[in-house]
Amino acid sequence: MAVPLSFSTFVDATGSKHLEPLDNARVATLTGLQEKRIHQSTRIHLRYILKPGSHPNDLAHEVTGRFLRTSKIDPHRISALAVSHTHYEGNAASDMANEIGDSLRINRDRIASIAFGCAGFPEIVMRAQAFGEGMNPGEHVLVLNVETPDRMMDSRDSRATPIFASGASATSLSHDEGHQLIFAEARNIVPPDNPDGTEIFRIFRDEAEDFSGIRSVRTIFRMDGDLAYKNGAALIEDAARTSLHRVMQDPRLHGRRILVVPDQANAKMIKAFDDVVAPEMIAGEFAEYGIPQVRFVNGMEGMGNTISATIPSVLARLSVIEGIDPQKGDIVLFPAAGICIADPGGKMSQGMGAMVWNPRN
Repeated sequence: MAVPLSFSTFVDATGSKHLEPLDNARVATLTGLQEKRIHQSTRIHLRYILKPGSHPNDLAHEVTGRFLRTSKIDPHRISALAVSHTHYEGNAASDMANEIGDSLRINRDRIASIAFGCAGFPEIVMRAQAFGEGMNPGEHVLVLNVETPDRMMDSRDSRATPIFASGASATSLSHDEGHQLIFAEARNIVPPDNPDGTEIFRIFRDEAEDFSGIRSVRTIFRMDGDLAYKNGAALIEDAARTSLHRVMQDPRLHGRRILVVPDQANAKMIKAFDDVVAPEMIAGEFAEYGIPQVRFVNGMEGMGNTISATIPSVLARLSVIEGIDPQKGDIVLFPAAGICIADPGGKMSQGMGAMVWNPRN
């Protein structure tokens, strides 16, 4: 019987020297929105963006170093690398992955990179799992999610600027002790509720203003916020329910608390999930499994929507989020939904996965 893969330590970019704060007062100045309205809409006060003099790869190196120090994993034991970095121009994701891989002396054929948007964490974990299944004991696949959406935005965009932010995370998969991975997967699908076929997301070149006030023509994205959140919420709820059904096929996992760490797209959405969907997931179709509690975890304050880095960043902070107190043996689900990079106008990406929470000693 194959030894399961497990996540080691989760670290995020908290306190990074390459990030600067973006509070609601500055968002108001950039977008023309009222500061009070920004908080009412987002339920957050603070998020971070990449400093003007820093490069996304700087953030990748920093979070890699933080992971190695925190996990105490020997860099020579990292035999593969999987990187999620959503950027629309050039070969940003593969260039980042190769630079980090070269610094760790990882063979190029053991490096994977994707630009996959908000569902990037389950997708990159699935890619990392493919590397991990053939590893020897003690070897690790390093998993990085490094996102700098502020470099792809028009800072004046009142729909995107209040929500999206830069962030990064790192973890690894191995056959050693840790948070046991049950499964992870992602797919691109037609949005469930878009009868008029509206382009929910658009990626195109246009004049845009950066966060320093400099205007230039570059590739940016825009979204229909109402449709993005409506369809995103439906896909995240579907992914959470589907994941729980899949997990509960193993009777050994019955009777455990469920922590749902969704893509942190919108704080109001997560609160609605926790208030309405979580109680439903204990009763009804899941009643026979003896689940004592389901909690949807909101970690957006001080972070915002960092695209594929949101889920692993919340996992890095899980033990300090008020009211959560993760315990060994809890089931953690990580559903996600968002832009489909391959077909932003016609599809959305949906991801899902699950693990057993089991901190390393």
